Amino acid sequence: MEQQPASPVSLVFLKLMVLAAVLYLIVVIQLSPPNPSRETAVPISQVAGVTQTSAASISSTSGTMALDEVIDREIATLRQALPRARLLANVHIGPSENYAVLGLVPQNGRLEVAGRNETADWIAIVFTPGSTFHGWVPASSVTGIKEVQALQIVPMTPLRPRQ
Repeated sequence: MEQQPASPVSLVFLKLMVLAAVLYLIVVIQLSPPNPSRETAVPISQVAGVTQTSAASISSTSGTMALDEVIDREIATLRQALPRARLLANVHIGPSENYAVLGLVPQNGRLEVAGRNETADWIAIVFTPGSTFHGWVPASSVTGIKEVQALQIVPMTPLRPRQ
């Protein structure tokens, strides 16, 4: 069997398709934002959202720092500042050991704090996460809250404690 040569129309069409693909790649490359690598150093003053404390510590160690390093350091700082369970903690229906246990928060589990009780020895948390319900954990079992007294007072769930 003998192959027939491609018609002039199909060759023109093929050339147009290749040209369109090349033009498309050129446009995509030109319009895509630059992607800084770990080696790209930026002045600390140009990084948005860096706290003054961290900017001072970063600037004192070196005049510039890789952008990813700055971001990683800020994320670590924010993670440490989030309220977390110090140890495995029981979540109670009310602010007392006498209330029934709803569930557990794992050690280092992130807590969404809703407030505190009047004596500031219990913390109201959103339990389960993403819901509108509150559970209570002892304030001594929570880290990452600088001043418990500054939290708003949350009314207790209107349930009776266990007898």
